[in-house]
Amino acid sequence: MDTPNVISLCGERRRGKDYLAKVLINELGAKRLSFSDEVRNLAMKVFPWFDAYDDSQKDKVYDHPYNVGKKTGRDILLLVGRVRDVDGSYFARSFLENQLKAAVEDRNQLYVITDFRTPEEHKLVIEPFNIPTIKVYRYVDPKEFPPQEFEEYIRNYKAEFGFLNEDGQEPEVNIVKFVNRLKETGRIKFGAKQ
Repeated sequence: MDTPNVISLCGERRRGKDYLAKVLINELGAKRLSFSDEVRNLAMKVFPWFDAYDDSQKDKVYDHPYNVGKKTGRDILLLVGRVRDVDGSYFARSFLENQLKAAVEDRNQLYVITDFRTPEEHKLVIEPFNIPTIKVYRYVDPKEFPPQEFEEYIRNYKAEFGFLNEDGQEPEVNIVKFVNRLKETGRIKFGAKQ
């Protein structure tokens, strides 16, 4: 089944995928979809005291008496993400049910997946729904942000399109132009900003 109103940004951490998605939300009225939200939602079910959407705690020890291991918000999310080690498609299936369903039902609305990263996400979501992938490239110092094992698949993934997100290159203007070109060519379809 095609979802001509959905695009997927992919790439390693710190490449600006969320930032570019915010630009598309502001400029084209897109709505955000995220596989990571499924991890966050499960984390808040497992640890009801944990606010997985509080980015201010992402790289700090999450301050709560039940956090006896003194884990950062990111550590907690990575721990919950290990569910993939048992059931590799758990989050992709959750995404289909909890998020992609809305895009299928509202074909006039542009949706942007901000964080496609795994082979299971590709197999269960990207490929069967014919979602165009845009790999976001940006130089990140590997000493400051070393490559992570969970990003190996996306690091080597050959996306349908590439987008260079570099300072001084007007990425905000260029991503809007890029998506509008995809619309003009018929690769994606969505209505005017709502």
